[in-house]
Amino acid sequence: MLAELQNILARLIRDKAFNSLYIEDINKALSQYKLTDEERDYLFSIVPSSMNFLQERIAIERLDHRSGEFGLFIEEISRYCDYQDLSMKFCFQYNTGSLQKLSDVRCYYEFFAAYLLSYTLPEYLYDILQYCYKNTLICWESYTPKNIDQLNHIDTNTKIHFIKRHDIVCIGIEAAHLLGLEPDKKRLDDRLDVIICKNPNTPKTSSCTIIYPGTIFDYLVHQKSCTVGDIVDRFGINAFREQAWLLEDGLAQGFLTLDRCNAP
Repeated sequence: MLAELQNILARLIRDKAFNSLYIEDINKALSQYKLTDEERDYLFSIVPSSMNFLQERIAIERLDHRSGEFGLFIEEISRYCDYQDLSMKFCFQYNTGSLQKLSDVRCYYEFFAAYLLSYTLPEYLYDILQYCYKNTLICWESYTPKNIDQLNHIDTNTKIHFIKRHDIVCIGIEAAHLLGLEPDKKRLDDRLDVIICKNPNTPKTSSCTIIYPGTIFDYLVHQKSCTVGDIVDRFGINAFREQAWLLEDGLAQGFLTLDRCNAP
């Protein structure tokens, strides 16, 4: 029966409605549970104010965790609404089920996505929310070994692979600037595809960059894997030389890896 007691205590902390019912009518609140006399005596001895304190404390700790992943979103949405009030509503709305990190991250994303869909707020807020969510999932991937490849001593048979685990988010110019990305003014569009992958050098961090249509990098995103010869055949050797810095950057950030082979 210990499990039943633990479930009740968890609900008292997580579930505001159940907590209120418990305070108003403890017998009604406990009627759905099969408890021993000893367990009932223990529950009757709990001071309601202590449960309220624990409830608020756990909610604050939960939100502190989310501020680490959604910090930029929190900073921006706070310009338009009472974030503290909204965040507490989130805690009480999602008060049951697993509170494991990635599960709670998903709940947090769904709650604020629904809020943004319901009110007329700037579009960039959703862009930032979506980026923070996908970035968190990427950051918690298994650690990627450090990549030391460079674009030297290559030939036409050298294979360039795009990292398998990545995500792409479509965002506006305002969100891109807030993320520290500087769009090429010559290719400026209303929406930009930004790709996110695990950073190969630092655990639980990520890399992101803009995908410009028609570039070699864009080609690699869609092909997943090809040889240097394939790229030169498609774009020409001058384009390969001109965009070599993009490939070097892709290698350094973990988007690309090289497979140096001596035969096709």
